[in-house]
Amino acid sequence: MDQIILKYLNNEMNIDDQHRLSKWLDEDPKNRQILTKIELYWKSSDPSAQSAKNRIWLQLLDEIDLSAGYHGQKESKKFHVTWYRIAAAVALLITSSWLVYNFWSGSNLSNSDIIRVVEKVAPVGKKLELQLADGSTVKLNSGSKISYPEVFEGNSRQVVLTGEAFFDVVRNESKPFIITTDNINIEVLGTSFSIQAYEDEFFSEVFVRSGKVRVSDPSGRSFVDILPAERATYNKRKNILSRSSIENSAAAFGWMDGRLVFEDEELAVVFRRLSRWYGVSVSYDKIALKEKKITINCKDCSIQELMESLSYNYEFDYRINGDLITIF
Repeated sequence: MDQIILKYLNNEMNIDDQHRLSKWLDEDPKNRQILTKIELYWKSSDPSAQSAKNRIWLQLLDEIDLSAGYHGQKESKKFHVTWYRIAAAVALLITSSWLVYNFWSGSNLSNSDIIRVVEKVAPVGKKLELQLADGSTVKLNSGSKISYPEVFEGNSRQVVLTGEAFFDVVRNESKPFIITTDNINIEVLGTSFSIQAYEDEFFSEVFVRSGKVRVSDPSGRSFVDILPAERATYNKRKNILSRSSIENSAAAFGWMDGRLVFEDEELAVVFRRLSRWYGVSVSYDKIALKEKKITINCKDCSIQELMESLSYNYEFDYRINGDLITIF
């Protein structure tokens, strides 16, 4: 598989290679996200350094023993760990290949010629706003991460997202904006929308505020086009992608203004969101509280205010000890 990936990056695949790559991408939704991230890094240095990049790539595969982690162990943890190590290491290695190439070739290209991949993280309890090279803006919700090139080259603008973010994308009909997540892919020309794609949630959703958004499943074969006031929902457990109307815009977009909104939501989902929102851990009896459904509409509430309200309305006691909340 290592050679297939290398051929893909160099645009040297034949029909058999394409079938093998397609089969591998279908095996696990994470494979597509990882490949996209590798491709971002791969494209971030000048093509004149290609031979150096090839040598570095093969050296990397040898060092981390990719083949041993792949052959006969398609579903193994080692396989997935190996690929995450590749994604994390490629940025450094591509930069290294650039430096090695220019050292041996005597090239006078400056650092300004290198297109770097940027990774931004909004830690739990925090939000982050940023602007991309094309003028598009992104607001990351807490516990989210985005990777993107400093400059968008080629025929598309590609980014990788984990978590939740609102995008206001500058329109460019000749260069679509593509977002890869853990289990859905989003393509737009110019629009504003919010994506919720946390890895620990069973559903991923896209909410459109303006323009048109195409959302596809992990295989890329099933997709829906959604318009303003519509949302796309992907059920990870059932592998179903659907379209519906946004019934409560505050639940979709309220987080950007500090509003926390839930409507008849499962307790486990609420506590996961609270953990990210406030940077706390919540301990509770999952069996005793399993049937409870929570409704919240709270703006700029402290965790103490929120827990006091929840405990009164849903009849439970709690204790806050630093960043640990225990419910009993």
